[in-house]
Amino acid sequence: MRKGFTLLEFSVFCVLLLTASTLLIPRALQPRRELNEAQAVGYLAMIGAAERAWLERSGAYVSLQRTVQTDPARDPRDAAGLPPLVPPDFLFDGGGIGHRGGFRFRICREPGGRIAGCWAWPNLEGFSGEDSYWASFTEREVRRVRVRYSWKNEPPAEPPTADDLQDAPLAKF
Repeated sequence: MRKGFTLLEFSVFCVLLLTASTLLIPRALQPRRELNEAQAVGYLAMIGAAERAWLERSGAYVSLQRTVQTDPARDPRDAAGLPPLVPPDFLFDGGGIGHRGGFRFRICREPGGRIAGCWAWPNLEGFSGEDSYWASFTEREVRRVRVRYSWKNEPPAEPPTADDLQDAPLAKF
């Protein structure tokens, strides 16, 4: 009577385990990707609404970080400690990019310097999300972008063209 497994039996087990994991892990991640993408669209709509409030209050759009940290309904000079219009748990890097829910967010300017909208793209394409999104502050809508961006391939500094956007808006604000 022998004890343990032969090398062949162990190898077959490892191959079966690897095959099962390569088939099941992408399916297990799909609900998380969909949730991250839905949250990104929701955050873009909140950012757009907050920017619209800033425009109505002060006559200009503001940085993403200021949108997250202050409330334009009150005097901006006295805004410290007031509840923000966008969830305050965005993490910001030195380049003005906010990170939240597996996505990156960045305010985008037109060639003349005027703020035009906000990009959202996944941190890790395929894991935290697949699609990229654009919130136009003038059109007041969030749309999917045809080009997929990720941490290796960030969206351009300028707004997307009409050809870059998918047809139907995903959210209005």
